[in-house]
Amino acid sequence: MSAPSPACRRTGRRQRDQTDAPAAQEPAGYGFRYSALTRLMREVIADCGTRLLEKPPHYGCAELRNAIAEYLLRYRGMLAQPDCIVIGSGAENL
Repeated sequence: MSAPSPACRRTGRRQRDQTDAPAAQEPAGYGFRYSALTRLMREVIADCGTRLLEKPPHYGCAELRNAIAEYLLRYRGMLAQPDCIVIGSGAENL
């Protein structure tokens, strides 16, 4: 490898030359179990059916607000009432 340029020495960055090999990249989805995702998707569709196609209430889905409140209490130690949590998709004004 060649000596670093003055600019690289000042910033502490290493200059890449022709002998440096590119870093190996993992293939897309590496380590992700698509079979688990498809199984979960089938379960949700079977449980919820056409309710998935309905427009949710303007303040967000009750199940999601309850799950967020439980998460905040369990992992963050925050007591939040589900009625105080607002979920927005970004497609409409809240």
